[in-house]
Amino acid sequence: YDENRIIKIYNDYTIDRSTNFKVLNEASRVITKTHFPKTVVYYNKFIIGCLMKYYKNYYHLNHLSNYQQDFVTSSLNLLIEKVKELTNNDLYPVDIYYENILFNNDGNVEIIDLDDDGLVYSKTNEHLNTVLTNLTGTIIEVLFPAFAMSGDYEILKHYQIEKTFIDCFYNSIFSYELLEEFLTYIKTTKKINQYKSTKQLATTATQTTTEPAPAENKIN
Repeated sequence: YDENRIIKIYNDYTIDRSTNFKVLNEASRVITKTHFPKTVVYYNKFIIGCLMKYYKNYYHLNHLSNYQQDFVTSSLNLLIEKVKELTNNDLYPVDIYYENILFNNDGNVEIIDLDDDGLVYSKTNEHLNTVLTNLTGTIIEVLFPAFAMSGDYEILKHYQIEKTFIDCFYNSIFSYELLEEFLTYIKTTKKINQYKSTKQLATTATQTTTEPAPAENKIN
């Protein structure tokens, strides 16, 4: 559309999305940390798309594992902060996976694709556990990419993660406070650096050429 905005076109424009955008417009009055698509694109009275912010020089969250530890943990803490603001205002991003999260080299994080069923409006907290489960899994995948292949929290034992965290994750005990404490633990114990010091991770880090990081943030 232009250098700051793009038009997202839906595959199925027969779905009534008017309620979704009504919720987003109302939420944008109180949500300050997340950008919502506001302008709807119509064709023959059908909503066929929306006008969205264009995130130039942003990358999907899975590439965050190629960056230095402090940059990774600060970016993930910002993600937690943004998700928490949404759920505190009755908005539940149930599809909070790395495909729907972008970051840039300045450390900003953006949650995208909030214009469909991936964002649920509810006055109850029945969807909170789904959000926390997916958020926890996403964060652990970024920190320890091997987790993505197994989905088993027991794999954290291989990286000598404190048993208290493993037990909580394994028993589906999730909270924002636990995630923030976990990231503090990761940062202070330098578990990411220990993991990335292996030959395998060093090789992986040099393979990504389309997502450059500044010298002070990227793994050497």
